[in-house]
Amino acid sequence: MYSTIRLHNAAPVRLRVRGPRTFEDIPSGELLAAAEHVFQVDCATWGSDEHLRAILELFDLKRLTTQVGTRMLEILERSNGTSRAASREATEIDHQRQPNISAGSIQSSKAR
Repeated sequence: MYSTIRLHNAAPVRLRVRGPRTFEDIPSGELLAAAEHVFQVDCATWGSDEHLRAILELFDLKRLTTQVGTRMLEILERSNGTSRAASREATEIDHQRQPNISAGSIQSSKAR
């Protein structure tokens, strides 16, 4: 049986640097967490090209191809709109626990 174990009050998703991972290797939950972070910080329109490009930039990626854009939009749509309305409040709460999440401060899984 496979399960994910985390500490009490720990964030369910931890943003990490992309490292050697390809875009396809980044879990959808991590992309959604990045989308919520970018939405909060940059105030971009949810799902806009600007929003998608900012998410890619967070992972040090540049090209917004049709395939990448489609996957990202599917992930954003699966969030059932809860992120659009509530993400500002949820991100503010998360920032109180983990302030200053940015491309420069995302932790590498190898650093642990």
